Amino acid sequence: MYAYGKQQMRILTRSIAFVRSELEIAFDLAEQTNIPLFIHIDPIYGWGADEENSTDNAPAIKYWKNETMREWIEFPSNETQLPNRIPRTWFNWGSWCSPSSAFPAIGAPNFLNFSSIQFNESISQPLGQWLEKLNHQNRSYLFAGINIGWETNILNYRQIDPTHLPTAVWPLNARNISMKSWEAGAQLGYASLYWQGWTEEKLVREAQHRNLTRNELFNLLCYEIIHNYLQILAQICYNNQIPRERIYTHIVPMASVDPSRTETTIPPIWTAVNSYSIPGFTMDNRGAAIYNLTELKHQITIVDPSQSHFAVSESYLFNYGDEESMRENLAEAFHNGALIKAVYGALPFASEDPQPIGAIKAVQQWLNFNETSSFSRKII
Repeated sequence: MYAYGKQQMRILTRSIAFVRSELEIAFDLAEQTNIPLFIHIDPIYGWGADEENSTDNAPAIKYWKNETMREWIEFPSNETQLPNRIPRTWFNWGSWCSPSSAFPAIGAPNFLNFSSIQFNESISQPLGQWLEKLNHQNRSYLFAGINIGWETNILNYRQIDPTHLPTAVWPLNARNISMKSWEAGAQLGYASLYWQGWTEEKLVREAQHRNLTRNELFNLLCYEIIHNYLQILAQICYNNQIPRERIYTHIVPMASVDPSRTETTIPPIWTAVNSYSIPGFTMDNRGAAIYNLTELKHQITIVDPSQSHFAVSESYLFNYGDEESMRENLAEAFHNGALIKAVYGALPFASEDPQPIGAIKAVQQWLNFNETSSFSRKII
């Protein structure tokens, strides 16, 4: 089966009504074209922040302006004064991006309540209702699945050289904004921990009690926050009668290759695993998202011995542009338990963009072969 993806649904930066209306348009298109729909949300980056066309399209709360929902780079210095240095969201996806003036505190109870309501009422509830309708029509195949993550992590800027600060290229409303010198080298996550009751003193004391360094415990707590956020979103879907095998998490996989690289932007594999979804990963051994498939599957089964599947939540057409490479890439995934493979860049952004004819041919051949077999894996 193949499907098309409805990308970057902005549950954090748009009103429930706005997101729901976009989703309903996607439902209608799937029914009209008979092409299955795959849904992908933005649960952390805040694309579209302060870019709404009207106040009606804005979310009920702008987390990036709410002092109980946005991240810090330090604990408060005292009980009466919250940190006033609020780091922007920064990441490099080929070009530097800074879509929001703050990164969400994904472990903070107020943020989790806000995000859960936004996601449930704009995406999960209407999706569950649509799927019930499709089931009655024997057309449930029109729902290919939902990616509830997007390389979910807690950002840090440890590798940034303060003498060479990045400047944003995307989005347009942030273009030419430069990272502040105090952001370089910073670790985010302090607000999430603080609103869960942690302080610097408690962190140091508990680390000694657990025979860990202070930083080891800090990172472990951040990993638990990442895991719990994904699990909360997955459970919301599950509670709306969306099957587990169509709910996918999404982190990066590099910890399966080199555990020493594990940190808050490269969380351990177990953070993607929960009882309500299929663990998903960006997977690209010809790019940055390198993985060891044997170790990745092993790490999944350590957490959940019954889990024999995974999802390629993100991959790229351009890194496997010839027929043989794409055919081998598809076989590696689907012969080892992948339920889906989401392929970014499958459609050209402009008419002059080159089409990887070989890769497209390999995908078509794969689909044609498996349409005539019992194979039910999906390419998106």
